[in-house]
Amino acid sequence: MKKKSKKEELSSPHLKTLQKDFEKLQKAGKYLESERKKLKKEKEKIRKKLKKEKQILKLRKQIDRLQKRPKNNS
Repeated sequence: MKKKSKKEELSSPHLKTLQKDFEKLQKAGKYLESERKKLKKEKEKIRKKLKKEKQILKLRKQIDRLQKRPKNNS
């Protein structure tokens, strides 16, 4: 049987913990990326909804303005 040197004994568990930490960070990164994509989609939905609401308000103002305008029957 070969004896492991002190460096190998010390670095091996250290490397294992580093590997586990790295894998956790990768999973966290993937999760955050998926959440970012979800938030982008939600942001676009909200933007579209706001745009529609602004358009509706603009049209209502136009209707009110036209209704208040006196008619010229010539």
